[in-house]
Amino acid sequence: MSSDSPTGTLTSTEAPDLGQKRTGHGALSGTITRMLRHEPDPSVGAWIRPRLAPFGDVVGSVVPRGFEAYARILHPVPAPLDDRTTVDTERHVRWADVAAVTGRTVHPTAQFWAVAARSQWRDQEPGTWAGGEPLEGDLGPDATHALVDVLARHAPGGGDAQVVVALWDGYGWIEGGGAVSVVSVDDDGVGAVRHPGPAFEPSVLRGPRLELPHREYLLFRGSLRDVTSLGHQVTPSWFEAQSPNLLWPVDGSWCVATEIDLDSTLVGGPRPLVRAVVECPGLEALDVHVDDPITIDSDHLNR
Repeated sequence: MSSDSPTGTLTSTEAPDLGQKRTGHGALSGTITRMLRHEPDPSVGAWIRPRLAPFGDVVGSVVPRGFEAYARILHPVPAPLDDRTTVDTERHVRWADVAAVTGRTVHPTAQFWAVAARSQWRDQEPGTWAGGEPLEGDLGPDATHALVDVLARHAPGGGDAQVVVALWDGYGWIEGGGAVSVVSVDDDGVGAVRHPGPAFEPSVLRGPRLELPHREYLLFRGSLRDVTSLGHQVTPSWFEAQSPNLLWPVDGSWCVATEIDLDSTLVGGPRPLVRAVVECPGLEALDVHVDDPITIDSDHLNR
């Protein structure tokens, strides 16, 4: 994806095939869930709301309270190119790498703007860090695969364990139409703009949602191994992955939460699982407490 594309615009050098062929249970070819199937009964997530702290304040606002341990996975950061004026969206570094450049410290309640030595949140000046910003609301495909591998090692049934996936219903590509534009350029340099249709069949789009404070979600079921198939099939050769916003096994023994406005993913579960997440080489994760703050002003160490 072009790093300077307008919001909601996907840029490709290949003409997309956006026909209405079915690609999953309730999905059309604009978006693919592959082996995941739509879950029409939001009551499967009814256990979550009573266990959430007030919206937006602490770890327990995002991932349910009551688990034995918690971890915070920091989303990967696009690295700067050699010219230090643009970023390499294909190469990522850790927050610890950014801190090594800026002289700041990565800790459980760190905020990226402070680690990057920005003067304030959303400051556009690069300061001493010339790279990009971690994705908000998406763990990224490599880290998602690494996390799924850890979860599978600690789940009865491994990768075949049955899970529920919650997808925030506000992503533009879900409704399609004018919310997302696909810009393609053929071999002769002729450009074309297409607007993909809805990602899911009307029965899914009109179906009930899992309603949590300030958020509504479409639900899907499937095997843990199929979680990485969630995302947007922009063209036949271009798949834009999307990590689940909520993910839990049918027994509710753990939960993964990626809030759309946060640049980290939270995990709650048994202590051995959380320890494995923190120690996973493919993840940058820290132990956190369920009452640790997650607000933009919660980083008091790097001020």
